[in-house]
Amino acid sequence: MNRHQTFNLYRCNGTYTGDSGEINVSVTPNITEFKIEVCQWHVVVGPKMSIQLTIDKIIAQTIVDTLYIYDGNSETDTKLKHLTNFADDDYDEIVSTTNQVLIQLTMHKRSWFPINNPRTIQIRYKAIPSDCNKTYTGDSGDISLVRQLTEQTKTLTCHWTISVATNMRCGLELTERQGIIYSPGYPIAYYHKMNCEWKIRVPKNHTIILQFIDFKTEDTDHLTISDYTISGYSGHQLPPNLYSASNALTLIFKTDMSVTDRGFKIAYKAKELDPYVTFLASAYNVLIKLNSSDVKTIAMNGDIMSGLMDYNIKDDRIVWFDPQKHKFILKSIQSTVDMSDEIDVVGQPNSLLLDWVHDLLYWIDIKSKTIKVLHFKDTESVYTMLFME
Repeated sequence: MNRHQTFNLYRCNGTYTGDSGEINVSVTPNITEFKIEVCQWHVVVGPKMSIQLTIDKIIAQTIVDTLYIYDGNSETDTKLKHLTNFADDDYDEIVSTTNQVLIQLTMHKRSWFPINNPRTIQIRYKAIPSDCNKTYTGDSGDISLVRQLTEQTKTLTCHWTISVATNMRCGLELTERQGIIYSPGYPIAYYHKMNCEWKIRVPKNHTIILQFIDFKTEDTDHLTISDYTISGYSGHQLPPNLYSASNALTLIFKTDMSVTDRGFKIAYKAKELDPYVTFLASAYNVLIKLNSSDVKTIAMNGDIMSGLMDYNIKDDRIVWFDPQKHKFILKSIQSTVDMSDEIDVVGQPNSLLLDWVHDLLYWIDIKSKTIKVLHFKDTESVYTMLFME
């Protein structure tokens, strides 16, 4: 049953229910006992409803008094309104996102104001459907409202907010040095039959680092990432960080008509490469000259330096071959800790090359006349790539 509730009382606190009503109260503070007095009025309507407030009149002391309207039933909820100037008679309409609001008037005692003057609050409220006051996100969607107006609610004003994040759109070309890419609708389920494409292009002499913050797709929905190589991902396993082999990357997300999932959130960042890397090696240390200005000295800690050396841009490490230990030595350029990693070498290396994008180390073994390769995450396994005549 729809009810309209009105109070016209000298009342400091109260609770109001029903589909509509009016808070019409006058409050005279107790000047002999208080320095601050707080009055609170709660408005509660039915479930799945919001509250529309119309302020008709407020008589209070400007600056001294404060009126708060909270989107909920406590002072910890979001503030919908905060008023200290009551000279303006034209107040905006207020709409809650929940089925409760708290109206609070805080009155302060000040000697230069006539504190015994009554305060008057006249605020009308009306319950409206919660789908009448919503925020919509995503690339597309529908706004619908099915509501039969009651005798008391002859007019209905609805508020909808539509927010589309630019990084949720398809067909974007991203040129900032860093940013975040979301699947359309994230974190709500993405859409069926999508063919979304994002192109990342950063300045020349930069690589692009992709960090997967969240990733959940159906097995039949695929994210493809390509530069010179192509990588594909689907499912719920979080992919590892990726490094591009150039200053451009393309991401393509294709979905079918089956079940969808929450999608993904991917951060990207451009990292400047060192185009001019010069090694000046002696038997026990190496000077690395970066960008023709920055010179770093790396001590070998007794290791013997051969002419076989390369620089891993991705994690700022150098690798060289120590013929005395017959090992590859890896050492961080940035680290202040005097530590290095060692990898056993198969065969007799004649030259080496790092694929820092895919964490692979290649070398020519002149003993077996082959090209060998290992992955830094599986240094126990060495594979033969090519036999030479």
